[in-house]
Amino acid sequence: MDDPALPAAELDDALDGLRRLNRASRAERGTRHALRRIAADHGRTALHVLDVATGGGDVPLALLDRPGPLDLTIDACDRNPLAIERLAPRVATRRGGGRAFVHDLADGPPPGAWDVVMCSLFLHHVPESEVVAVLRRLRAAARLAVVVNDLDRSRTGLILAHLATRVLSRSPIVHADGPQSVRAAMTLPEFFTHARTAGARRVDGWRRFPARWIGVLDGAATT
Repeated sequence: MDDPALPAAELDDALDGLRRLNRASRAERGTRHALRRIAADHGRTALHVLDVATGGGDVPLALLDRPGPLDLTIDACDRNPLAIERLAPRVATRRGGGRAFVHDLADGPPPGAWDVVMCSLFLHHVPESEVVAVLRRLRAAARLAVVVNDLDRSRTGLILAHLATRVLSRSPIVHADGPQSVRAAMTLPEFFTHARTAGARRVDGWRRFPARWIGVLDGAATT
């Protein structure tokens, strides 16, 4: 699923399977809670957010569909042009929706500054040797905070990944990617260590069902 050259039919099949997994696990709930906490901490009633490595855009779309008391404008980026082509009109037509654009985080921080930069189920795809650099790039584009929603490496998570990917998707890419992702994931204490090494002065986080965690660290953007 990480390959930008993946044929369109295989990408659509994989994104559809991932969409069902995200819907079943309510992947946006932890991120929504984090955004509300950040807004309250900074006395804000609205946030401009960027979702990095958005894929099919499941989390930003779910947040825009049910924003609650917080006004959200959400941009989204991904290195896969086809995924962005699919997502762009869906984001633009949502209330408060923003824009979708192509960007590979390996090329540097996203071009611009947002109140919050978030990523969902992305960090476990980053080699451990590059995690600190990635967190620095996310912080560089965030004025207030970075929110990371990711898998918790655990036996329970591995069992759930095997079961859920086969029940909710027919894509062989999703079947392989789910368990592999859990094995590659980090624990919340490991995330705290990487975040502090990346220069974060404030780091927070909590675990959430099923076998996931939310990490929040301060942003570093000054413009």
